[in-house]
Amino acid sequence: MSPMFGAEGDGSVAGDGVDGDTHVIPAVLHTAPAAVLIIDPPRRLVVYANPAAIELTGDRVRLPVDIDTWSDAAGLTDLGGRRMSETDSSLSLVAAGVSVAGEPVAVHDAARRGSSATPDQREASEGRLLWFTGFGLASLLVGVTCSTALTKRLGKKTVFFWSMLLVGICAVALFFLPASATVAIIALEVVRQFLFGCSGPVLWSMMGDVADYGEWKFGRRSTGLVYSASLFAIKTGLLVGGFLLPLFLEQFGFVRNAAQTATALLGITIAFSLAPGLFALLKAGALLIYPLDQKRVDTIERELAARRAAVPEPKLAS
Repeated sequence: MSPMFGAEGDGSVAGDGVDGDTHVIPAVLHTAPAAVLIIDPPRRLVVYANPAAIELTGDRVRLPVDIDTWSDAAGLTDLGGRRMSETDSSLSLVAAGVSVAGEPVAVHDAARRGSSATPDQREASEGRLLWFTGFGLASLLVGVTCSTALTKRLGKKTVFFWSMLLVGICAVALFFLPASATVAIIALEVVRQFLFGCSGPVLWSMMGDVADYGEWKFGRRSTGLVYSASLFAIKTGLLVGGFLLPLFLEQFGFVRNAAQTATALLGITIAFSLAPGLFALLKAGALLIYPLDQKRVDTIERELAARRAAVPEPKLAS
């Protein structure tokens, strides 16, 4: 953000929203990627804001406006979360004619940028998000806790298959729920996270089964290779997914820190419902050809134990 002194001799400033010749303000200020303000120091008023600055406040203030009022409307705080109007903020110092080299600030409510929502609407939206993420995380932990008991009763392959299948169905179902169905969305997310939690510990246990299978079939154990290859695949997936997501959203017209169009919102919904649901269903499909069901795993473990018992332990030379 770049506050600027712009008062002329009569206390007015030429620019959008004030009296004067609009051509006096350089055109570069209108297109600058940073938020630019022009401040009238004697009156402590913001008399000009470029489009990037207006995006911070939306239509909550009209120029000219007191500097602290503008700061509160933009949701600016210091790094401790205190409103800038309650501190000796850089904007207030500029308005007082004091030079400021630079000071870190934060946007306390990022949802305000470019939004015309009322405070009550923003508070309700934040509350729904907290319920969504809070209950989702809690149910994920419950699923992890229940995983061992389910595995002992049903087997690893069965638990992982049904977990991925139902996770995929829940994720796809999220796409078809209207945004107003808050209770249904939260409930479905709670179920989805619980099911996903059930699969977490099973995945790592199945890697050990794969290592046992390799030793049983080929006579050589490659536990390190199995785990390192699996971790490599997981991290590569995270990297590729993080790279492709912005490109995917860009195709729907997504613009960061701006009010989104209906098409952009559709892209966001697909990215967080249909896309992960499809991949979960693909994982469930892969389990159909995974050969190590619980019966075969138990057989392999018994045969490996017998082989190891038949091999005499090497004796140290005296």
